[in-house]
Amino acid sequence: MYAELHDGRKLEFPDGTDPAVIRRTVKRVLGVSDSSRIPGQTIRPAEPEQQDTMLQKFIGTAIETPAALASGMIGGTLGGVAGAVKGLFGGKKYGTQEGVRDAQAFGDNIAREFAYQPVTQTGQANVKAIGGALNNSGIVGVAPLAGEMAAITRAIQPATNALRDVAASGMSKGVDIAGTSLNKIQAMASKPAATMKGGGAASVDPGLLRAQRASDLPVPIRLTKGQRERTFEQQRFERETAKLPKEGEPIRALMDEQNAAVLENFDAFAHQTGANAYGLRAVGKVVDDALVKKVAEVKANIRAAYTKAKEAGQMEAPAPYSGLSEYLAKNDAAATTGNAPMLAAVKAKLGQLDPQGTGSISISGMEELRQMAGRLSTPGTPNMAYIGEVKRLIDASTEGLGGTLYRQARRMNENYANQFKNTSVINRLLSNKPGTKDRTIAFEDVFDHTILKGSLDDVRAVRRTLQTAGPDGVQAWKELQGQTINHIRETMGSNVARDAGGNVIVSPAKLDRLVMTLDADGKLDFLFGKKGGETIRSINDIAKDVYTSVPGSVNSSNTASVLIGLLDTVNSAYLGFPAPVGMALKFGAKRVKENALNKLVRQSLEQPNQLERVVQP
Repeated sequence: MYAELHDGRKLEFPDGTDPAVIRRTVKRVLGVSDSSRIPGQTIRPAEPEQQDTMLQKFIGTAIETPAALASGMIGGTLGGVAGAVKGLFGGKKYGTQEGVRDAQAFGDNIAREFAYQPVTQTGQANVKAIGGALNNSGIVGVAPLAGEMAAITRAIQPATNALRDVAASGMSKGVDIAGTSLNKIQAMASKPAATMKGGGAASVDPGLLRAQRASDLPVPIRLTKGQRERTFEQQRFERETAKLPKEGEPIRALMDEQNAAVLENFDAFAHQTGANAYGLRAVGKVVDDALVKKVAEVKANIRAAYTKAKEAGQMEAPAPYSGLSEYLAKNDAAATTGNAPMLAAVKAKLGQLDPQGTGSISISGMEELRQMAGRLSTPGTPNMAYIGEVKRLIDASTEGLGGTLYRQARRMNENYANQFKNTSVINRLLSNKPGTKDRTIAFEDVFDHTILKGSLDDVRAVRRTLQTAGPDGVQAWKELQGQTINHIRETMGSNVARDAGGNVIVSPAKLDRLVMTLDADGKLDFLFGKKGGETIRSINDIAKDVYTSVPGSVNSSNTASVLIGLLDTVNSAYLGFPAPVGMALKFGAKRVKENALNKLVRQSLEQPNQLERVVQP
């Protein structure tokens, strides 16, 4: 916009410049007041302005500039809130670009009305320097010249706290009035919406829900305001302020506390499982000992049952083996070539037990034949392709024969086979590599095969077998539970980064990936029950709130760092001024800035007075 003088000259001003500023500038250029001018009178150019005296320089720097900064904070706060309110109630323009521009212009006008305009050249130069520094910092973008005060007002974000700090230091008598107005505007802009929706269900602030879940963990975790609310502005403030050596220390301390609490939650959970062993080999050894002990006990009971039946004469009845003979004849080639020596051994044993070729042998002989075939059919040998059918034919030959004691012994043997032989995961845990005494699954790999790589059915089979294996088996299952928690803790902390307390920095991505993997087929709830599974999922969710930020809120503009260094930039512009003058400005503005920043930090760390819960009517 332009102001045309009577002599044809034009003065250029930024759009939106206060008319009072334009009038004062015209008067200063003309050197006279508007009222003293006579129409048609020739006006002599104004005399060159005199430089400020030392007293004026001191007043402009030590008094006018802090006053402009303080009023800029007040005006910027009121203008920002008023602009937001106008934008919210902008009628048909709401949500449009025109509505946004109108709201911003409305807020800028209010900001300018509250902004004190220095009279001395020194004060004006200081304000211009501050506004220019703000422009160069990238915090805000404003027009030149008269826009410097707009830059100051827009850059000052800590609104309410800044006003209270200024009022407390007695810098402006009008702050109380401004604070009252600000409270009214804020109350209007932040009027809470209806709290009931969705068929009468109570609507609870998501931030309170996050805080509630974090406080309900075995080791409660305190969340910052930004972590609770997940807003861009608050998270950017907290992350950038945390970089400051002094002001950011409370935020950094809480972040370290949160990291330690996440780790301690898994430590507490592992302790609750009742696990005592630590390390993969130790856990594998406990599981193996329990299984081996259980197998030995079951086998001893089976042998005792067969012996009792035999002594009672219930295993002497003849059992025909025609079906087995036909199968051996059909696979005679495999028996004679040596590909399946077990078949040849069974054929030879039948000849010994029935030398007359009657086609039947005693039940006791059939059981002896069955045991021999099982011993010869170790995993990994060709015999395994035939042993299943051989056993089935032997059992068919004795079906329904013998007395009650024999049938009980046979049922015990079938249960043993189903639990330890026919269940793949248990059989692998108990077997050795073919032709060696080496375990098929090493102790160090027991946890991996049973929990991590095992299916939900495998995990079910392991728990069922262990929990029926007496106290040792019950403890072995607890060791697997504890090792699962330790594995989660070790995986999410498998990096070299450490916090100030020396604790590993948790990786939320690794934690989430592992929890989701365990939870995919229901293993998480099966391992720890529904309540335990929900607790682990809650820790995982809270870890995301603690360690992740809204996109763009971290390392975007270093706003807090720029504001902290702003006064140093302004001070460096006062070359030629006495040092005490620059220090007076720096001390006054720094006090306001530090008080406001510290209060914002305290607000970020405050916890909700009362955590609400969702209540369904």
